[in-house]
Amino acid sequence: MLFKRLFLTALCASLALTSCAAPAGEEGAASPEDKKTTVFPIAAAAAEPVGTQADERFTGAVSGFSEKLFSACAGIGGQKNLVLSPLSVVYALTLVSNGAADSTLEAFENLNGGIPVSEMNEYLYELAKKLGNTEESTVDTANSVWANESVFELSEDFIAVAEKYYAALARSENFGDPATLDAINRWVSNNTDGMITDALDELPASAAMVLLNTVLFNGKWEEPYEEH
Repeated sequence: MLFKRLFLTALCASLALTSCAAPAGEEGAASPEDKKTTVFPIAAAAAEPVGTQADERFTGAVSGFSEKLFSACAGIGGQKNLVLSPLSVVYALTLVSNGAADSTLEAFENLNGGIPVSEMNEYLYELAKKLGNTEESTVDTANSVWANESVFELSEDFIAVAEKYYAALARSENFGDPATLDAINRWVSNNTDGMITDALDELPASAAMVLLNTVLFNGKWEEPYEEH
């Protein structure tokens, strides 16, 4: 049984790793001099991951978030059949929360039951190692952050955290260049064994960020379904 999920969202939040400005050519556009990278050092960038085993605090936070996420998604358009990966959303939002501060950071951490992002980094780092392959199944997760360079540039501290704790690709790219759209779709295809080849049909030049998480699971049911 093969299960695949892709979490994709375009995100424009008041992240402290950026100054969120309108792309050039749009009303209120910022000049190149207005662009900033980071306004504070990210402590986790100077640390080395050690990992924290999942405990009741962590599983409770993830379970609580999962229930809220499912309820919210089920209420959209009156869907009767719904498949989603809460863990994908936890990984993606916690990763990007490393670039947030003040009320934005508080909002991110509230989604994780109030657990500080520095601690969530360690939980998720350890969990990714535990989700590895076994004789009966394969579980692969991957994360990437693509920033629109006409709006802001990812800071070196943020890129370091993304790579060390999440093995994530973090890049600032030209969203007006078709090559960026091709690169994003190629990244998704590579991390889903080619099962998702066109994650995005277009990449709006006004988008600030594309945040991606993929979860690839290939395993066997404990009690297999009959063929019919």
